[in-house]
Amino acid sequence: MYTMTSRLFSSFIVKVKNPCITCINYIPYRYSDPYLEIEDSRVIPGKCSVFGKQHYVTGFVERDDALLCRLNENQCGKEGKHYLDILEFEKKLIK
Repeated sequence: MYTMTSRLFSSFIVKVKNPCITCINYIPYRYSDPYLEIEDSRVIPGKCSVFGKQHYVTGFVERDDALLCRLNENQCGKEGKHYLDILEFEKKLIK
């Protein structure tokens, strides 16, 4: 059975250019209950603050999954078109 999980992992390691976790636009996943985080061993991808949809009436913004943004070449894509390194950004702020 071919699942999304099998697409994400391969038999050899390929270093990803500009990983989302070090991007300033990355929003890590947060559990509503800290005890659920301890019980759940799955890795849940975070969201991207650049891409999403806003509800017209309430103004609520539903962010897109970071992984889906990286798989979609119209959004960030494999190269990370909108990637901003958080360490480089902090260095600029300090100057």
